[in-house]
Amino acid sequence: MSDSEQKSTNNFEGPEKILEVDFVPGIGPANGLKFLERSTWDSILDLARAQILSVRSNEFFDAYVLSESSLFVYKYKVFLKTCGTTTLLRCLPLLLQEAEKAGLQMEWIGYSRKDFMFPGDQVYPHCSFEQEVSYTKACHGPHGQQLMGGAYLLGDMTADHWYVYVADYCERSCKSSLDRNVNIMMYDLDPSVRRIFYRNANLALDEDTVRARVESGIDKLIPEAEIDDTMFEPCGYSMNALEGEAFHTIHITPEDECCYASYETNIHCKSYDKLLQDVLGVFKPKRFTVTLFADAAALDTISVEPASTEEVLTGCTDHAVVYKRVAHSNTSFKTDYVCQMSNFVRSPVDGKRVAMASVVEAPIEKPLVDRTAAAKKDVDPVFCAVSKPCA
Repeated sequence: MSDSEQKSTNNFEGPEKILEVDFVPGIGPANGLKFLERSTWDSILDLARAQILSVRSNEFFDAYVLSESSLFVYKYKVFLKTCGTTTLLRCLPLLLQEAEKAGLQMEWIGYSRKDFMFPGDQVYPHCSFEQEVSYTKACHGPHGQQLMGGAYLLGDMTADHWYVYVADYCERSCKSSLDRNVNIMMYDLDPSVRRIFYRNANLALDEDTVRARVESGIDKLIPEAEIDDTMFEPCGYSMNALEGEAFHTIHITPEDECCYASYETNIHCKSYDKLLQDVLGVFKPKRFTVTLFADAAALDTISVEPASTEEVLTGCTDHAVVYKRVAHSNTSFKTDYVCQMSNFVRSPVDGKRVAMASVVEAPIEKPLVDRTAAAKKDVDPVFCAVSKPCA
């Protein structure tokens, strides 16, 4: 198979690849990464095979809804997550190059993702975690040297697990940093939820997007935030929300055989119990994985880490749903940064036991229709001219 060919199935890979790059505050232009022009971000995202659909901004950051997930640009931080068969890491060399040209100094890189549902559909450099690590290490870090970092696996490789790569060049004290990210990744959503996120052909795109947001209850999750969202054709939904310095982002793949939804935020909370309960109440998954990335000082401000709780109760008293934790992993990077991951499964309801196989069982790979952004015009969602197929 030639480099320009794409392995093609109609399954859609919902679980996202996530890249965060931090730069030293106070070095470079006054507006930091916001100094980079829109055309530069377009070029960077082209390498990841993603396009900008819309953007919202506040005084703290710019939030981009993409054809495949989201991009958030702070003065000294970039947070990018892409789903499907995107080539996220291919954008890293150009991102680092453009930041260096602008006078910015990189100090931390983190790449992470959950295990893929359809790993055989991925293309270079995402055919395996080993390949992703090798590609990332070949990029140039500070002073033109190759990146040096560590690769980690959290969880059981035969079940839901999480890959992490971190390259830490931070020389300043981060003992007071309160940064954290909470990511809730949900599978096998309730059918009543899934059907909400299929396009209603009788409504215009904007009207249908509002319908899905309200009908699902997403609008009530973050009522104080500014929301930017869109439906996709023939199904799917993406949302960014801006709430002060915090972002919230939701991405939904409702097809039966690859059903998935994610909710991620960096908002500061003393307890994430209510957020976790509310999110699960909206999407009603059969199982989910939650991760927490946090600086050590941030952990001291959280009463109970979301990945540390043993069970989550959601719903009303008469129709309560209980999720039991079935796995937990924890690791530290250097001395000041922690990653936690836990897997939960919905407990038996009405005396019917939930088979534990549902925790580790791979989804049935049946052909489905491709998803393309309804808001995109003349954009090929499976462009792969520069991608190498996995063997």
